[in-house]
Amino acid sequence: MSNSLFGLTIFSWNADGVRSRIVEIRDFIDKHSPDLMLIQETHQRPEYSFNIPNYLCYRDDRTNSVRGWGGTAILIKRSIPHFHVPTPPLLTGVEATLVALTPSDQEPILVASIYIPPNPTYRNLGADLDALFKIFKAAFIAGDYNAKHTSWGCANSDPRGNYLLRYITNNNIDLISPPTPTRYGTDSASTLDYALTKNLIWPCIADSISELGSDHNPVRFHFPRTSNFEMPPPQLNTTWSIFTNILANPDNFELPTANSTQEIDSQVSNLTNEILNAHASASKPFYHSEQPYVQGELKDLIKERNKARKTWQLSRHPQHKAELNRLQNKIKRKIYHYRQQAWEDNLSTLNAEDNSLWGIAKAFRKKSAPISALNGPTGIALSDTNKTEMTQLYSADTETSTHLLIT
Repeated sequence: MSNSLFGLTIFSWNADGVRSRIVEIRDFIDKHSPDLMLIQETHQRPEYSFNIPNYLCYRDDRTNSVRGWGGTAILIKRSIPHFHVPTPPLLTGVEATLVALTPSDQEPILVASIYIPPNPTYRNLGADLDALFKIFKAAFIAGDYNAKHTSWGCANSDPRGNYLLRYITNNNIDLISPPTPTRYGTDSASTLDYALTKNLIWPCIADSISELGSDHNPVRFHFPRTSNFEMPPPQLNTTWSIFTNILANPDNFELPTANSTQEIDSQVSNLTNEILNAHASASKPFYHSEQPYVQGELKDLIKERNKARKTWQLSRHPQHKAELNRLQNKIKRKIYHYRQQAWEDNLSTLNAEDNSLWGIAKAFRKKSAPISALNGPTGIALSDTNKTEMTQLYSADTETSTHLLIT
């Protein structure tokens, strides 16, 4: 296994609806390759799918809304060790999706995508945050708090911001915010999107990025290279003919002449090292070379829109806002035709002989989802291992009860 280390890059973004922005999201992920992407206001319903290649998606939809407002989600790379954590049922005014990262030789670290609607009658912020921070010792909770304070770059402070500042001060919690605003209105700019962390000693760099099509900028939280996470072992492409030739070289092999247990162990160790070295010499890392999801004129338009968005956020000039709106509307029309064409191209390649037609039909009929946490007599099972053990225990108890009933 490689001893290389990597630093995490986490994005948080209030999307104001993901279904209409899926093409932009795919392009953004191709460009930035985030380890995790925390999304708020997904506006998803349970019957809507939301899948990104090479990522797992965990989501909590607001099912009590007719239009499907609100909602949170987390996209996490499949290669990152983690497990899903159920949202505490006692949250009263907070929407959140949770996962736990599992670094080697360390306790789990909670990562949460949080959205707090701008409800002026909401009074349980402290209790809801307590419920999240007590799940694990270490936590990273990022999202749209809808709380303003001059301490994190807002022009003014509101009551929720004043309360949040007192809460983090009294509970030894750190607030990480970018140096520039995260939400831009017609005549306002505020920092509403940031992260609260507890018992995390990692340095973190946060910045607000003028991209994507919401009124909120995505916020990037970058944790520099650290030993808390090990790089997953790379996929290797081995040329077995080279491997064979290396081992077949007489200079690399000597007839064993061991006369004692110690000499046998030593020669076995040497032979093992020679085999491993031959494999390393004959192997190269295998890199996926997938084409970007968005290409051509649409990609150029998105780049032009991002540039116009940044220009308007800096100047706040109505003419720059008009140009941004023009490009955004043009992108919407292009995306509609782009998705239609992509779907038609996909349909034209389906064939009953190679089972591709039946495969897509099966995908439409079946919607897979991660297994939620299980509640049993020994507590709540969060990891896959604990879920398996609890299922086996339940099966054994069921068989025993059935046997007693029969006898």
